[in-house]
Amino acid sequence: MFTHILVPVDLGSRARPGLRAACQLALQNQAPVTLFHAIERIDHLPAPSLKGFYGRLERAAKRHLLTLGRELEDAGVTVRRVIVFGKVAPSIVKYASEKNVDLIVMDSHPLDGPGPDQGVAATSHRVAFLARCAVLLVK
Repeated sequence: MFTHILVPVDLGSRARPGLRAACQLALQNQAPVTLFHAIERIDHLPAPSLKGFYGRLERAAKRHLLTLGRELEDAGVTVRRVIVFGKVAPSIVKYASEKNVDLIVMDSHPLDGPGPDQGVAATSHRVAFLARCAVLLVK
């Protein structure tokens, strides 16, 4: 049923129920999983002045995706790893559309703060409404 599963991840150390769900679905459907991380640029600051900062973020993201990917690969899942620079939710939706992703699996957490545009869950909330493919939010 699913042929390409996208799993956006942050660099937090929380338990990853979404990753476990994506692994099960990938094995059931013999579908590859793309682990995806977006690094958001700080608006209104020249990129050259933050080159070292973004480089450290990118290296940390590569290490993290490598570790997460190994867990999936050990279970028998084909894994791709993608890091982009851009706003998180729009980057996820754009990638999913361009690469014919048919399922996005994301962790969902209680909202931090007073509204849907604050906190960790804001990203999953936006992706769920904007994506053209199926989105599975896992608590």
